[in-house]
Amino acid sequence: MPRIRTIKPEFPQSESMGRISRDARLIFILLWTLADDYGRMRGNPQMLGGLLLPYDEDAREVLPSCLDELEREGCIKRYTCDQGYEYVAVTNWESHQKIDNRSKPKFPPPPPDPIEELAGPSEESAGSAGSSITFGLGSRIKDQGSRIKDQGSGGSKGEIATPEQPPEQPPKQPPVQQANGFAIATIPSGPYVSISAKPPKPKKVFVKPTTEEVEAYCRERGNQVVAQNFVDHYTANGWRVGRNPMKDWKAAVRTWEQSHTRREHGGVQTFAERDRHNEKVGWLRIELERLGLSVEAAKRLAETMPADQAREQAKRIVAASKFNLITDKPDQ
Repeated sequence: MPRIRTIKPEFPQSESMGRISRDARLIFILLWTLADDYGRMRGNPQMLGGLLLPYDEDAREVLPSCLDELEREGCIKRYTCDQGYEYVAVTNWESHQKIDNRSKPKFPPPPPDPIEELAGPSEESAGSAGSSITFGLGSRIKDQGSRIKDQGSGGSKGEIATPEQPPEQPPKQPPVQQANGFAIATIPSGPYVSISAKPPKPKKVFVKPTTEEVEAYCRERGNQVVAQNFVDHYTANGWRVGRNPMKDWKAAVRTWEQSHTRREHGGVQTFAERDRHNEKVGWLRIELERLGLSVEAAKRLAETMPADQAREQAKRIVAASKFNLITDKPDQ
């Protein structure tokens, strides 16, 4: 299946592309779309002509000459294997395309070139600043030849002189000291890095608290949580908070404390808000008593109703009680 490929901006300025025709440049780019992730494809000219130039009648006549140009310039390599099938491989494929997550190769690799085997692997830096991208094979072989020639200068004819190097010696091992059961390398200077093994962190094991421990912690916090109810609840629940095992029973006590405060004081969440709430209830009770209610009635209205409703209810109760006193008949 054809793939999406990219073209580098430096492609038109390549000298190797300037030495071939425009049709050959187009064919070279179109070949990339047929190549697998390793730059290889089937190389039958008739098949390539139908795939690359399907709307041109002279495709089968133009394509062979373009392939010849590309091969002479070192842009592609044509080879035959696997029972006479023809293949084409794009040279310097890595400099043309950046492939991530390569798939398995679909076509066999080309046979090694004797010149490449003699020269060895090249040291190209495609796309580096200040250097032009090499699209052909000739310049790479030329660089390898000049490198071999430079190495051979200074020696006898037919021999390659190599610079004398001292024999490699195994690096000295740093002295080791024992401290608290761990090996510590003491090095005054050098490339070694001393790494001391760290003991594994012990895992925290949850210990179920006793009723006395919970009661002491509640007394320390000054809350109104009943320790026995707390212990009974989580014992029946398998000491779990929701679906997870409990890790800190003191945190559970604090959560229980907030829930208890909300239940006891009408949704109040903090002790400061609870104190303010109690203060408002106390002043409202005093106000209702001044309107004429009894202590018990004023307390009941102040704790069960909002302030406005409690005042209206108190006025109705006082008015009704006064009406009953006026209309009551004297005792006979």
